[in-house]
Amino acid sequence: MNEKMKQNKGFSFLELLVAMTILSVVMILVTQFMSTSTGAIGKTNKNLDIQTEALEIGEQISDIIMQASYIRVQDVNGKNYVVDNYPNWTNGKQGTSNKKIVLKKDDTDPADQKVYIANEDGNEYATDLLSFRTLEYATANITPQYIFIQYATKDSGTEQQRYLIYYFHDNNIDMYRGDVSSSATDDYFNEAVTKVSGADAAVLTKNVKESEFNADVEANTVSLDIVFEEQRYHKYTYTYSAPIKFRNTYVLTVAPQKLFEYR
Repeated sequence: MNEKMKQNKGFSFLELLVAMTILSVVMILVTQFMSTSTGAIGKTNKNLDIQTEALEIGEQISDIIMQASYIRVQDVNGKNYVVDNYPNWTNGKQGTSNKKIVLKKDDTDPADQKVYIANEDGNEYATDLLSFRTLEYATANITPQYIFIQYATKDSGTEQQRYLIYYFHDNNIDMYRGDVSSSATDDYFNEAVTKVSGADAAVLTKNVKESEFNADVEANTVSLDIVFEEQRYHKYTYTYSAPIKFRNTYVLTVAPQKLFEYR
C-alpha cells in the first residue's frame, strides 16, 4: 500500500511553479497576439472608412462637375476664376450692348490673365475675375473655397437650370443646391455663397485635410485633388484625385462662334 502511494504522489512545488510560469508566458503571448490583431483590424477598418468616404464624396463632386454648363471657382484668397464669356456681358457681336469682353495679359505678370470690359468709348477696365486660362500658366494648383456649378435637369420633360455650390472650410465640405430662373449667373453665385455659408448648408464631410483645383482649357477638363484625413487621431488619410472632363464642350471657354477680342 505504502509502495503504491509513493509511486502515485503528485507534482512537487517546484514542478508546479515551473508549470505555472510556462502557462503565464503562454497566456501573455496569446494576449499580446490578440491585442495586436485587434489593433490591426481596427486600423484597417478606420482606413477603409476614410477611403470609402473619400471615394463617395469625390465621385459625387466629380459627377456634378462633369454635367456643368457653367462653372466658377473662388479660391481662399478671394480670386474668382470664370469662363472667358462672363455671362452678364455680351461679346460685342450679339445683343444691343456695346460693351464687350477682352481677355488680356498683365504686362507685369504674363500668367495673370484678367477679364476686361471694353466700353463703347474704347476705355477698358479690369474686373476682379480671372480666366481659367490663368491656371494653365500657374506654377501650382489653387486651393478652392467655393466651387459653383450650373447644370441642366429635366422635370417632367422640361429642362430646368439648377446650381450647386461646394464650400471648403475648416476641414469641412458643405454644399447647397438651388434653382436658376435666368442667365444672371453672377447673381446666383453671390446668392449661393450666402446660402452655403449659412444655416441652409448641408455638411458632406468634416474630414478634409487639403484640396487643390486646376483647369486645362484646351482639354476642357479640370482636376480635383482632395486629401481626406480622419480628424480625431490624424493617422488615417486617403487622397482622392481625378481629372474631370466636361460633357459640355465650352464650359471653360467661349464657343468659337462667340469669340471676342483676345490679346
